[in-house]
Amino acid sequence: LQPIKEADIAMIATMKPDNPDFRDRENICNWVRKHNETFSTRACGFSQYMCHELPRAKLGFHVRGDSPGSNRLFDTLLSGTIPIFTMKKQYEILPGWIEWERVSYLINMETLDEESFVRELEKILNDEAAYQEK
Repeated sequence: LQPIKEADIAMIATMKPDNPDFRDRENICNWVRKHNETFSTRACGFSQYMCHELPRAKLGFHVRGDSPGSNRLFDTLLSGTIPIFTMKKQYEILPGWIEWERVSYLINMETLDEESFVRELEKILNDEAAYQEK
């Protein structure tokens, strides 16, 4: 039984503002909050309620931290939330027995500014057929 998707986006992640490897996490949360008339989110950043928030979101950001990967990817998948990868390199470090591109989205944060990020996220959220297929 799938929980009701009450939010568009969730990102459960530790925030380290002084670490440049974590800048994408800061940008995503800031941009999503700034555009709250366009995107709904229940959690962006650290949340002690991760187990409750992640299943309630349609999409969950999979953002690099100390390395390109994160075990939160599997938390996202197991919660019934579709992951959004933020670097092409993240696909390369995963096992090949899953067709990752078919079960996820990519918003390449390495090449985007705020306006492009918002446009890409809107495109994903407005394509209900692709969402249902994933």
